[in-house]
Amino acid sequence: PPVDYPAARAADADLSLLERLEATWEDFKRDVRPRSPTVQALLNSARPYDVEGNTIVLLVTSTFHKERLEDPKNRAIIEEVLRRRFGKAYAVRCTIEEKSTEPTDLRGKIREARKDELVRAALNIFDAHIVGIEPLEQEPE
Repeated sequence: PPVDYPAARAADADLSLLERLEATWEDFKRDVRPRSPTVQALLNSARPYDVEGNTIVLLVTSTFHKERLEDPKNRAIIEEVLRRRFGKAYAVRCTIEEKSTEPTDLRGKIREARKDELVRAALNIFDAHIVGIEPLEQEPE
């Protein structure tokens, strides 16, 4: 029988939620509009970035957008739409996008690595977590 790996399942669940939110981001913003056109406009400068447990992290373009989206009234609107769409309560947190579009931070690199089918299989098989990313070494010719 298949072995159950709770840690890997949790990592896959986080990734799955992030992928679903990324895939439906435009629809999500449309669902926010009837509750607050202002919040929808603010979300145009944001995108799903990560899932940390029960917290969805949005990447925003400026401090202004971060402060406005994290305002309790605005955050409550976003969290309510998330709950309706995904059937579970999630908190929302924003982080400001760095100028580089390449994922240079470890968390971003790990998130990208977890999207690879072979990496996900290894995580499941070994009940593992990614703790670092190392460049491939070139073999001497």
